[in-house]
Amino acid sequence: MRVNFLVNQCAGINNKIDSVRLRVGDICDLTIGTDILIDRHGGIVSARGNSLLNAGDYHSGFDIGDGTFLAALDYATGSALYKCIPKADGSLDINGLRSGMTKGARISYCWVDNKIHYMNGFEKGIINDDVSGAWTVSEWPRETEEVYLPTPTGKFLDIISGCFVIGSGHEIIWTESGIWGIVNENTAWERLESDIRMIYSVETGVYISDSKAVYWCAGMEPRKWIFKKVLNYPAIPYKRHSRTIDPSHFGFQTSAPSALFGTVNGPVIGLPDGSVFNLVDKKVTMPKNYSRGGLMVVDETMIILSGV
Repeated sequence: MRVNFLVNQCAGINNKIDSVRLRVGDICDLTIGTDILIDRHGGIVSARGNSLLNAGDYHSGFDIGDGTFLAALDYATGSALYKCIPKADGSLDINGLRSGMTKGARISYCWVDNKIHYMNGFEKGIINDDVSGAWTVSEWPRETEEVYLPTPTGKFLDIISGCFVIGSGHEIIWTESGIWGIVNENTAWERLESDIRMIYSVETGVYISDSKAVYWCAGMEPRKWIFKKVLNYPAIPYKRHSRTIDPSHFGFQTSAPSALFGTVNGPVIGLPDGSVFNLVDKKVTMPKNYSRGGLMVVDETMIILSGV
């Protein structure tokens, strides 16, 4: 059955034409959404052609592929992590992976070597063969006078050149390349001006946002990064595409894997040379209340950014 929902505080942009030729009329407030379901965080969780398979207080979805995804479900006293598998009859198999997680804590995921690593600021773990195990502590393989500590549990997570990059409070922290259970206490961190809100790696560097701005860090070695400010406003936490995207779908003359993330001023594409392009701020002023919400790509050409 088709149901119309009134959707407030949302904006949509249709990129089916070259982005450089977008008119103001191509960008509008989204006031009526057909077959659209908004979750409690303001994110769009279902669209036309999809149906609700299971009701519950879910958050932090992560697409594994073939329609399978991870999601956390909040209970009255805590949160649990599940693997959700669609069945041929249209129903959903929901398999528990871990219980006793912190209620309401959003999760960052990262897929490496066919294993999913995750953190939520309180707990961390590794999912391998549908089993959630501990993020074990590594040992430095050679004698050294350096001090190595167990990898901290941050809120944001990505990987570049074999190094996990973690956001915890004001700090960006990275692991040793291929040795993911320890960090160097003295050299494996950088402190920003405010709390980290996003980490997003592409093939040539990493986009990082704190609560004031977005930075580009070029290169594959975190110790050599220079934090170059590329946007003077921040990303929205947990509102980045789960993988890199093909920018040619949005009118760019390149297909190099790029970043797509939501900001307080609208959706932004970050190319692998550190160039960033806000898809709407040249055309329309975004409301200032987009501090939370969701980013959704429809048919690779339409972006809907919602906020509360």
